[in-house]
Amino acid sequence: MIKIGKPYVAADGRVARLVANIDVDGQSRPLWIEVDAEYQKFLCSERSDGFVLGLLHYAMKKGHDIVSEAPMTDRLYQQLTEQFMPAFAKANNIKNIHIEAPVAEEVEHPDDGIAVGTGCSCGVDSMHVYAAHKEITHGCVWNVHGVTFEETQEKRNIGWNNLIHQAKRFTAEVGVRLIVCNSNFDRGCSLDLLFDGSISYGNLFFIFALQKLWKRYYVASGYDITEFKLGCGVNADPAHYEYLLFSFCCLKNISVAIDGVAQTRVEKVADLISYPLAKKYLNVCWEINAEGTNCSFGCAKCMRTMLELDALGALDDFSCRFDVAYYRKNFHQYLAEFYRGCLQHNVFALELKPYFQKRRYGLSVYMGAYKIVLIKALKKVFRGWKTNDGKFSQKG
Repeated sequence: MIKIGKPYVAADGRVARLVANIDVDGQSRPLWIEVDAEYQKFLCSERSDGFVLGLLHYAMKKGHDIVSEAPMTDRLYQQLTEQFMPAFAKANNIKNIHIEAPVAEEVEHPDDGIAVGTGCSCGVDSMHVYAAHKEITHGCVWNVHGVTFEETQEKRNIGWNNLIHQAKRFTAEVGVRLIVCNSNFDRGCSLDLLFDGSISYGNLFFIFALQKLWKRYYVASGYDITEFKLGCGVNADPAHYEYLLFSFCCLKNISVAIDGVAQTRVEKVADLISYPLAKKYLNVCWEINAEGTNCSFGCAKCMRTMLELDALGALDDFSCRFDVAYYRKNFHQYLAEFYRGCLQHNVFALELKPYFQKRRYGLSVYMGAYKIVLIKALKKVFRGWKTNDGKFSQKG
């Protein structure tokens, strides 16, 4: 059982924090979001909508019912409990959890709630929103996660400061306001409440915590519509079915929309070629470093993006964001990453097949790529032969 206490706002004149006490099977912890004091009037303490949405995926994975002390918006409650949740539970053969909460009309929006927001990570998906929608008024960054599960707190802090610094420069140039949101949503309220595994629901937590601000909020799509899978499993990336989830989170005064749902990642990159700010700010890297730059060859996401730019003939246009000279000198490493992705049926690698399967390279390039693929495959097999304590298993 998950019990959500009545949300309240605590402020000190500098920052304002929306807080609700969360009780999970008798263990109680606060869940909070913190913003600059100027946004205090937009924090929604009158409804538990944000907290219910933020905890919904966790509840479904654990099989927990939810009890909320504060009311939910009546339309949101009806759409979730009568439409989305029964369908998702049946499609994935899981318990249809119960939400117990009073209901009330949608809250009024101060200042007519005319803001249009989106995230500001400056990755391909995020940057595409700004290129496609000129009505954006606010960019947002959430302090929710490191790049990998193994990041130390020191590393996470570096990544968070890099994100803020980058977002400040980008939003100033594009001409929108920046909202910086701190929170304990990821590994803070509960150690097994992970933003990484439920990003769509985590985004809804932040959006609806500030629901009195937004007229519309754009979420960058992680996959195009051909990858829509309602029955993908409760532990799968919710981005596969957020096209349906978000449609049931739209109210009279606020809508949650997805950008780029009909476009593949390569098609988005193609759009960004003609967006000048992408050439200056595009940042896709999974590696956290003090400079906040793209590593170009140390992570799969940089390698994939450079392959996409190469496929579109635009690699040199992004030479200030990526190490193009290294790419050309060590192309076999990138070709190996492409081959591995295809072997693993990775959707982003498969998008590149039409561009690279007809190209011809020297024998040394192919041999170098095949060698990398073989070595990594053998390492994967070797790891599979070990038990958790590092010893070889008795089988195979």
